[in-house]
Amino acid sequence: MEARKIILSVDMGTSSVKVALITVDGQVLGWESEPLELILTQDGGTEQSPQEWWQAFINASKRLLSKKSDVAKDVFAVCCSTQGEGTIAVDKQGQPLSNCILWMDMRGAKNLKKQLKGVINIDGVALSKVLYYIRLTGGMPSMTGKDPSGHMLYIRDEMPQVYNSEKGYQEYRDKGKKKGKRKKN
Repeated sequence: MEARKIILSVDMGTSSVKVALITVDGQVLGWESEPLELILTQDGGTEQSPQEWWQAFINASKRLLSKKSDVAKDVFAVCCSTQGEGTIAVDKQGQPLSNCILWMDMRGAKNLKKQLKGVINIDGVALSKVLYYIRLTGGMPSMTGKDPSGHMLYIRDEMPQVYNSEKGYQEYRDKGKKKGKRKKN
């Protein structure tokens, strides 16, 4: 008898990490989830810990594979989907220097507006910069600050210890523990 081909499907969502074992023809053999903490900062930010994502993935996967140990050997692929528009500053080794700034975080809006303002503006953006972005990418960053452009400018302007120094992450994390309000989903 030929072994079934099983996919470990992973959804890294905002509220939890979900994992499932699914056959190539779409049959769900089992699933598990692990809740994630949403960090709401005093200045209106929304963040999550990349380390917590990884641990949640490991925990949920181990539970699922131990419950379905008879098919675990048949996993031939891992398929992942994640939240969009999150931004994580990392060091040269790929280690996080800060929490992930999530897709719903708008703190970078003022930094983006300041960066893109010019003499002749269209909705607050310099005409030359509008033309540059359209030529380069076919569109503009979201002026809400909810995308990587706003997030990266926020990190550069408001988190210089993270932007300029690999040692900044520990300072940032310690500061966040004192200032941030954490919400467990």
